[in-house]
Amino acid sequence: MIALNKLTAIKISASVVILLICYTVISNYYDLIESKGFIDQISSLGFSALIIVVPYFVIILSDTWGWFNCFSKKMLRRSYGKLFIIRAATEALQTSLPGGAVYAELVRPHLLKKHLHLEYSESISANIITKINILVAQVLFLICGLMILTINFSENISSTQFVSIPMFYLSTVIFISLIFLFTYLLYKQNLLLWIIRFLDRINYKVVRNFLRKIQQPLIDINNTISIFYRNHKTKIFLTIVFFFFTWILFSVESLVILKVMGIDASISQMMLIESLISIIRIFFFFIPGALGPQDAGLIILFNLVGLPDPTLNAFIFVLLKRSKELIWITIGYILLLFLGIRPGNLFTKKGMNFAASVEMPTKF
Repeated sequence: MIALNKLTAIKISASVVILLICYTVISNYYDLIESKGFIDQISSLGFSALIIVVPYFVIILSDTWGWFNCFSKKMLRRSYGKLFIIRAATEALQTSLPGGAVYAELVRPHLLKKHLHLEYSESISANIITKINILVAQVLFLICGLMILTINFSENISSTQFVSIPMFYLSTVIFISLIFLFTYLLYKQNLLLWIIRFLDRINYKVVRNFLRKIQQPLIDINNTISIFYRNHKTKIFLTIVFFFFTWILFSVESLVILKVMGIDASISQMMLIESLISIIRIFFFFIPGALGPQDAGLIILFNLVGLPDPTLNAFIFVLLKRSKELIWITIGYILLLFLGIRPGNLFTKKGMNFAASVEMPTKF
């Protein structure tokens, strides 16, 4: 009963925090824009705004194909449609819930076992490898964004008055270097075994008990990643290519939204904006859709790349993008029901039990 009360208190607190963030963002935006101009522009969009829903369908197609190549087990092409539905459904969880990535990664193995008869070990291994390759593709995309910034917009960085040019480039170089180092250590240098050895040297009871619980799963995960790297280098390359192409598609989606708004932007401007805003999403992963920080970042970046009336247009852009997300979140939750998952049950202890006691493979 006490545990239930604590859980209820956490849910209520999280809801209050999210509502406060939403209120702060909306009220601040309202103070920054001219309401009449905003209403006039929204009214002028008409039914053409519905086209903004389409690009995300292509994004999920590309993202699913990258995920498809992260499975060591040879999967039939007919499984791709089911993978697409599972991906779209679980992405809705990731986008809409605080810490939604956790729920998405718990639900995916369950759905893969139920609908594609894959063992939890195979599903979890594929998800881990997927996350690594998405990160690599994101870094490559970020490098492209920085190249565009250097060539076309570097003189505008200091005008934002938020960061100096040397500090900006130093931060991005450090970030990129750490990601590549992390990936190299995971694939080739048994990073997880290093972590186990490090923890094993700490002679404290709490650490020892913790290590005893996680040691074997970490060893098995490390073996899974290492074996996949040795035996499936072509798949690793293909999945990084598809995930990189997915990041390009995010830029195309933003370009379509701006075209609907009547703003003449270029794909290079959108690649720059999407590459930098992706970093904000990483740092604020615990907020659904990075609501607030991402939106504030867009105002800065719209100003950086020289788009007209950056405050007003960033607000309309965010409104259209969030509306698109809301539509796909609704579709995702409908797909979850179709797949046999009741979203409300995910918040109960019983609903999380399917993720427990999973054995990881030691070979493929």
